[in-house]
Amino acid sequence: MSKTLRYCLFIVLTSVLSLQAGTFTNDFNSGQPAGTAVYGNPAGTAYVDSTGGPDGSGCLKMTSAVNSVFAGFIMDDLDAGATINSFTATFQVVLGGGNPGTADGFSFNFAGDLPDSTMTEDGAGTGITVEFDTYDNGAPDEIGIDVRWKGAIIATSAMPIASLLTWPAYADVLIQLTTNGTLNVSYNGATIYTNLSLTGFVPMQGRFGFGARSGSVNENCWVDNLGITTSPMLLP
Repeated sequence: MSKTLRYCLFIVLTSVLSLQAGTFTNDFNSGQPAGTAVYGNPAGTAYVDSTGGPDGSGCLKMTSAVNSVFAGFIMDDLDAGATINSFTATFQVVLGGGNPGTADGFSFNFAGDLPDSTMTEDGAGTGITVEFDTYDNGAPDEIGIDVRWKGAIIATSAMPIASLLTWPAYADVLIQLTTNGTLNVSYNGATIYTNLSLTGFVPMQGRFGFGARSGSVNENCWVDNLGITTSPMLLP
């Protein structure tokens, strides 16, 4: 096979795989994005607002400083039912400003069985959940960033509450699933997990979503500048 033909085949294959990859990018400046659903309990407590973002523009307000509210934000399947073997998610979030105290945090989720409803900081589904917990409900629960895989906690990183609450400044978040079935997580410039193994991981289909809640104390949990890119499973 000539070098020219090999190069042409490489370009074609790269183009096909690029078309298959799922992407979502939104700054929430133009209202609720197409292909998404926002859930709040009580109704209307979670919504996309035109103010509140890091630059003063729009953002997704999961919870505000109100007691006993639940929120969910679900995206349509970015890959139309196809299985993926990796993804990279980046976003900005601000936590804090509660009165009194602060609670309870939020979750980032990827699973094939996410509900069309609100979720808590513990997440939902039998896929991947990264839990940002801002309230200690008693052992074994603690403040910090946990990872759940197939519904069970597989890693806990306890943190001082001041490291999670950055109100009113936004924190940068990176959550990355690699093709090796490992997870990388960073929060506000700090590396939380590197190459955390998800035992038994195989390429999977699913949707992405956030959950959040407050209880007898509360906090603002606002999200902005969300970007997700997936990689499709490569066929033999």
